Amino acid sequence: MLGPQFLAVDQDGYLFVTDHGNRRVSKFSPDGEFVLSFGRPRGSFAGFDNPTGIVIHHGMVYVADSSHRAIFRFDRSGNYLGAIRELGLSRPESLFRYDEDHLLISDSTSVVLLHVDEEIVSHPADFGGISGMRITSIAADANGNLIAADFDRNRVYLFADLSGVYAGLHVQVNRVFSQEFPDVFVEVSVQDRFGRPIVGLDASNFLLTERNRRVPAPTMSLAGYRSSRLEASLLVDRSVAMAAHREATAEAATELFRHVTTNGRLRVVSADGTPSVTAPAGTGALATVQAARDGVYSRDWRFDAGVRLAAAELIPLQDRRAVIFVTQGDLPPDAFEEFGLVELAAFLRNNHVRFSVVTVRPGAIAEELSYLVEETGGTVSFVYGPQGVNPLVRGLRTAPSGRYLLRYTSALDTDFGRAYLPLTAEAYLIRRSGRDESGFFGPLRF
Repeated sequence: MLGPQFLAVDQDGYLFVTDHGNRRVSKFSPDGEFVLSFGRPRGSFAGFDNPTGIVIHHGMVYVADSSHRAIFRFDRSGNYLGAIRELGLSRPESLFRYDEDHLLISDSTSVVLLHVDEEIVSHPADFGGISGMRITSIAADANGNLIAADFDRNRVYLFADLSGVYAGLHVQVNRVFSQEFPDVFVEVSVQDRFGRPIVGLDASNFLLTERNRRVPAPTMSLAGYRSSRLEASLLVDRSVAMAAHREATAEAATELFRHVTTNGRLRVVSADGTPSVTAPAGTGALATVQAARDGVYSRDWRFDAGVRLAAAELIPLQDRRAVIFVTQGDLPPDAFEEFGLVELAAFLRNNHVRFSVVTVRPGAIAEELSYLVEETGGTVSFVYGPQGVNPLVRGLRTAPSGRYLLRYTSALDTDFGRAYLPLTAEAYLIRRSGRDESGFFGPLRF
């Protein structure tokens, strides 16, 4: 290679490298073996002049060319699929997948946000009167801030959304654990104005006060984004239609048990006429699979009550929480007779429980299930898909989490457990802040 510059990895672990000097892209296997290269003139493709940034987006390879001032699209075998031109680019370099619809492009002295399908661009970062700069790489952190590398000025810039700065942070004190008083544990969640978790905080980002007195030196006992331990409830669809998919249900339970219990626990909840826990956490693999496969299948199965019970099993626990619904994809007309759809979504979201679906047959699922998945940050998988349920579990372990557990030593007098002790938690990050007020009683003493 002559001047390799940018890298991208696809979902199967294949590595793509833009080779600037040879005007090509080289593809390597996960073991590092050369597979193929592309970029020479062929058919309607005139060939690369100066290939720079590269990214994999929806299974396709997007490559920037600074001389053509365009973005070229290929499949993963190097077949040319088209070009995105007339974007007003001057010198595109790095590409970054921003979300499902957009790519970020570093373009000399600006940052460009490209809507891939509509081929519309905007400029989310304003560099004002900064002169002599060259943005060679752009990315977004887990909290949605933009990070830009300035090659010529030897600097890195951090850009926060201005409306987000003014809106501040949403801070909520979830629970206070005072059983070991004067040692107190406070569980706090931090989100932005869109309800997205704020990650990366440590004890220095928090200020705790008791009766307007600052708590000295609180420590971080748990940061949710650092933990990969998973507590999951396997909720089983007990409809009549599901009775024909017992073996697929057993397959899903087997795979989920294998992947979840490597660092976590799995319990089984049966969504029949009277939802119940049929295999508590800690049950062995064989009994767990049997509890998932066997049960009473009827027309009167209860989805809403099953979800509430599956989530309630997880709420007292500190680790990541997920309800995984194994289903044939349909819901009965009275699926939300006792608990409404919006109410269920809010209950799951407020208690940091992600709702995911494993289907036992290919095809679309009910819109209500898709809504719960989207609102809680879950995913949908087909039990017999190429990678099975492993990507689903992996996503639950690595999804952003804005839950934090702080520990401090209280200086207040509990009056033998009769006094109410007020507590305020504040969080600060890049000129944004938020606060919440709560309180607790110390343990009763006689």
